[in-house]
Amino acid sequence: MKKFYAAYMKWRADAGLDNAIADRLPALMRDAGLRDIRIFPQHEEMNRGQPDFEARASIWADAAASRGPQMARDGYGTPEAWEQAESEYRRWVAEAAISIKMYMLAAEGIRPA
Repeated sequence: MKKFYAAYMKWRADAGLDNAIADRLPALMRDAGLRDIRIFPQHEEMNRGQPDFEARASIWADAAASRGPQMARDGYGTPEAWEQAESEYRRWVAEAAISIKMYMLAAEGIRPA
């Protein structure tokens, strides 16, 4: 999964997507003329024992399943590698994962009249 994640981030970056946009939101918003910018952490934490833990914690296995074939077509790894990453990650979630935290931010600002 670490190889998939690295390839996924490179694939996105090579397509022009900003993988660090959450941290750049305040500057982007200031540059767009907004003021009174506030950032709200909205990290998602999943812990074993929660009723929906496996479904929510499997987000990266789902990403490998859905994006892996497209990435392989685009020259980022092989379908077999991403199928293996998906399978191993699902097994890890089912058997060993204790908690997962996803880093997410929300931002708001005011547009001057």
